[in-house]
Amino acid sequence: MNWKNRKVAAMLLAFSSIAFAQQSVPSAFPPNPFHLIFGQGTSNFIPRFSSPSVIGNSKIFQANDGSIGIGTTLPLWPLHLVSTNTVGSGTYPPIALWAESTAPNTWGGVYAVASSTSGYTIALNGEAYSPNGIGVIGQGGLDGVVGNTANTSGFAVGVSGSSQGVTGPGVGVFGQSFSSGGIAGLFINRPGGDILQGRVNTVDLTVFRVDGTGRVFADGGFQPSGADFAESMAATGDRTKYGRRRLVSN
Repeated sequence: MNWKNRKVAAMLLAFSSIAFAQQSVPSAFPPNPFHLIFGQGTSNFIPRFSSPSVIGNSKIFQANDGSIGIGTTLPLWPLHLVSTNTVGSGTYPPIALWAESTAPNTWGGVYAVASSTSGYTIALNGEAYSPNGIGVIGQGGLDGVVGNTANTSGFAVGVSGSSQGVTGPGVGVFGQSFSSGGIAGLFINRPGGDILQGRVNTVDLTVFRVDGTGRVFADGGFQPSGADFAESMAATGDRTKYGRRRLVSN
């Protein structure tokens, strides 16, 4: 047998072995002895295998500047995710991004850092545009939301609340407790300085304060009644004709 015949015989033997192996091992996909990849995609989309040998588009888009978009082909940030889901999963409403850590000692499922040493920076920002929306919710067995600052130069705030509406009954910071033994607002000054201060106007004029001994200083004096605003108004006639208006929180 010359070398050409030997080469042909070797190829036939190889093909017959491949055909036997494909018949011996059942597969849910068509035979692909040469490991060919089929399909096509769209520019800038990260590919996704829909089967071992078929490829197409995934939902991940990479713009020319490297920004990644999921649910959008116009990513404005290094990672831009847009979800249009209206149905949640389990007991949860729709969630665009779920991050979870199962470690027993962890700094959280999400850790955000604004590492610039200058400028007005925000490590984690939450915005809700609905009139009934909430920017950030924290739930925890010990603390729901914790704010810390270690700044020793200038005015620094651990937790800040601001009601920026120029009309309406906005509240900057709101605290409530549903336990009869709970406290809606607790203020502690560990070194013993002022416990609480109240200020007004744009110049932050202090009108009352409570020092570390519990002594109260109030520029306006004290009034034994009138905390409910309706009671501070002068009334005439039978008092029972006047109803008391209360602020009710939903």
